[in-house]
Amino acid sequence: MTQLQSMMLNSTTMLPVDEGHEQYCVQVNSTNASSVAVPSSAAFELQIQVCIAVSAILCFTGALTNGGLLIVVLKFESLRKGAGIFIAHLLLCQLILLATVLPVGIHTVSLAAKSRANGGTQVHCEVCVFQQSAGMALFYLINFTEALLALNRLIGVYYPTKYHIINRRIFHVVGLAFCWTLSLGFTVPPIFQLGALYQMSPLGNCVVTVVSQKSRAPLVLLLALYVYVPLIFTTIAAVLISMRLISSHRAVAPTRKANSTPGNDDGSRSAPPHNSTRQPNMSERQRRMSKMLITSFAVNFLCQLPQFILAASGLIMRYPVALLWTTALLSFQFLVTPITFLVRNEDYRNKARELLYRSIRRPHRGHPEQRSQSRTSARQRQSRSIKTQESP
Repeated sequence: MTQLQSMMLNSTTMLPVDEGHEQYCVQVNSTNASSVAVPSSAAFELQIQVCIAVSAILCFTGALTNGGLLIVVLKFESLRKGAGIFIAHLLLCQLILLATVLPVGIHTVSLAAKSRANGGTQVHCEVCVFQQSAGMALFYLINFTEALLALNRLIGVYYPTKYHIINRRIFHVVGLAFCWTLSLGFTVPPIFQLGALYQMSPLGNCVVTVVSQKSRAPLVLLLALYVYVPLIFTTIAAVLISMRLISSHRAVAPTRKANSTPGNDDGSRSAPPHNSTRQPNMSERQRRMSKMLITSFAVNFLCQLPQFILAASGLIMRYPVALLWTTALLSFQFLVTPITFLVRNEDYRNKARELLYRSIRRPHRGHPEQRSQSRTSARQRQSRSIKTQESP
């Protein structure tokens, strides 16, 4: 699953498929503008196997990290307040993608490799109707959720006095509903072959192909809007938030210096200079959240940048295995996101440590009633011992 899979693909290698489901496999068409030839060499197949192994490890590890942090967020109400609902939604989408959709894609690529090796493995191309639609919808939801997080943090940083107006659950729910509407509006029509079609390439990965040349331009335009606009917005937001953090840090430094100035001759302390036009400084919690999101946005941008370069340069058509490595890059991006939240935000670390401590201590402490009975019996034994010592 990758946002570059809207290109029309062609191949000189066909897969053994079920009779009646050929329309779900990429067919050879001499009128197509581009062609992806799958080499039949041992070196190429070795690259495929390495890519499958790396992607599988990243998916498994990423599912653990996203699932673990999601449990932490759901356990503590303080982490779900405000923009915390966006964090929970982001982690849930990444968990579903890493635990279900991407492993299915890895399995189909593995089956395609076996079919090229011995020709006896039958590939079910129709699985792409479900795999690719779910994968693209979740990927778009992740991008849109990050854009919502960027917008929420921008308002909180630049307009802190107005932040409480938009930091309400009704606005959060409406924003997520809008994201779901956009995502499903783009990914559902190809299921019914409206304008586009989900198919499987000879590599075994699922792609989106256009039904006719007339629908190609609108499809490419929508794809660009769904992929590039959220990424560009989050990148700009990260830069603006970074600038605000720097300016806030510079504004706090003179205040600290003024507060630490020695007293006057009469023993009184000098009052710091008052500036009525200065905006309120960010709280420490706002700083942690801002730094966390900036780091997350930077990681996402770096992981998706190679995909854009491959698409713009046309190298992805000459090196089809690069299309599979983009899946590994996405898996790495989703794996690093919860780790970034833990590393850059003390609130998440403390709650994760507290939950871990509870889970370790609970089996050894027993039921509360048992602990109460144990304390009662201990006091009774102590009382009997005192009476024995006092008796003649």
